[in-house]
Amino acid sequence: MRAIGFDTYGGPEVLHEVELPDPRPGPGEILVRVDAAGVAPVDAMARSGGLAALYEGITTCRAAGENPWTGLAALYEGITPPYVPGMDVCGVVEEVGEGASGGQENLAVGARVVAFVAFSGSRGGYSEAVVVPAVSAVRAPANATPSEAVAFLLNALTARNSLDALALPPGATVLVTGAAGSVGGYITQLAYAEGLHVIALAGAGDESLVRGFGAEDFIPRGADVVAEARALAPDGVDAVADTAQIAVDLLGAVRDGGRVSILRPVSQDDPGRGITLLPLTVRKRATDQAAMAGLRDLIESRTLSIRLGPVLPASQAAEAHRLLEAGGQRGRIVLTFPVD
Repeated sequence: MRAIGFDTYGGPEVLHEVELPDPRPGPGEILVRVDAAGVAPVDAMARSGGLAALYEGITTCRAAGENPWTGLAALYEGITPPYVPGMDVCGVVEEVGEGASGGQENLAVGARVVAFVAFSGSRGGYSEAVVVPAVSAVRAPANATPSEAVAFLLNALTARNSLDALALPPGATVLVTGAAGSVGGYITQLAYAEGLHVIALAGAGDESLVRGFGAEDFIPRGADVVAEARALAPDGVDAVADTAQIAVDLLGAVRDGGRVSILRPVSQDDPGRGITLLPLTVRKRATDQAAMAGLRDLIESRTLSIRLGPVLPASQAAEAHRLLEAGGQRGRIVLTFPVD
């Protein structure tokens, strides 16, 4: 089996084709023949060594109890390369392990699925085939191409994880940073669908886009966000869903007792005023098949949109990472398989 991996940390150029043994599913697992794999910031962080550096030494997060990032710094520790990134794929079930019914999804051989891949070592989504727990896969959205199908899963599940952690009642106000981005856009759409008042923070040119997602109010990037948020919500917003890594700068916009979801470590454990920082990692939802199926259903009902960016063959994975790191992508970059 061919895959795209790396043997040492570095820039996009370290990605190259590798040969790996053909995987076989064990009990409760399925083998997926991959047609498309999503490219995510965490893939570039893993490739560059930034993932290990970012989380190195993090052991506690006093504001929110258990720290979900513990152990990520050692993701490849003691594992012989090559290392294969990739956290989500779309493909066809080729083999079903013992007892792997796929739950309510009934994932039989021949079913087209999207699947979450909790990559580690040489097991990652940038592969011609991958083994995952059956409960990490759901039927792919109807009438979507493989590239379109894989474009939603990781980003929408990250958004779902953020809103679930914030646990806001209908009518509550949430400030979404990076609201035009691949994760922030899904947070905005989901929050609107669930009756939340969304204040979107994004570039000035993205106002019409995020209002189309359901944002009721808009703050342009570069403005005095705290002042503008307080003008819109004088008592402070109920929560911030931070995808832009600026949470610490926005604490003044949050009401006493409010909540802030964060996707990366921050330098402040206790923000004061009863505000709770919620450190999150989507890997905790790797086997949440019900959540994945629910998001798929929202794609099919057009409550959520598919946001597809550049589609490249797997052999151009290095270029895909260059595009990712250049920034500005509004849709998901996707690699197609098999490797040419």
